[in-house]
Amino acid sequence: MVAPCTLQLKQGSLPLWTKTGKLGSVGCYLKMQSNSDLVIYDNAGRRVWASNTVAPNQGNYVCVLQPDGELKVYGPVVWTLGRKETTEVVISATSFTETTATTESETPTIAMVTE
Repeated sequence: MVAPCTLQLKQGSLPLWTKTGKLGSVGCYLKMQSNSDLVIYDNAGRRVWASNTVAPNQGNYVCVLQPDGELKVYGPVVWTLGRKETTEVVISATSFTETTATTESETPTIAMVTE
């Protein structure tokens, strides 16, 4: 059984990446903050885990689990040559597909265990 306040990336039933919050935390939720930091908070609003991916600019960021298993944070463009692009902050430099091949029937999923 996975402990409460755990963020886990799985491929089928195989856990590929796990981040666990503080022991005793319950009712957790995941929040993408305006500084690009992905944070798990408990039901009392206490920070129990963070990606520590703070970008230099405030803005609207989104966390995306890509089909290849990469979990990325995308946000405002810092500088561009004029083409419409987005910047990205990689939460983990680890490629989840290096150890396990992705198949159509086992697309990576991410889940938060709250209780």
